[in-house]
Amino acid sequence: MRPHCDKSFSVEQGFAKQALESIAAASSQGIEALRQRERQAVERREKEFAAALGQLVFVRIESCSHGA
Repeated sequence: MRPHCDKSFSVEQGFAKQALESIAAASSQGIEALRQRERQAVERREKEFAAALGQLVFVRIESCSHGA
């Protein structure tokens, strides 16, 4: 027994739907990969900033303790 469907699709429509679904899936994967790279870049910049800030604080403390 075959399932009942009120609308029938041509072979061309079926291929077009598959193509569009493939494009949508590839686009979603591409966008997710881009977001992941952006997150990694932000995390790297945060670590670099934190390291630079820590070094600046250390230098500032050192300069204050030598001047006292």
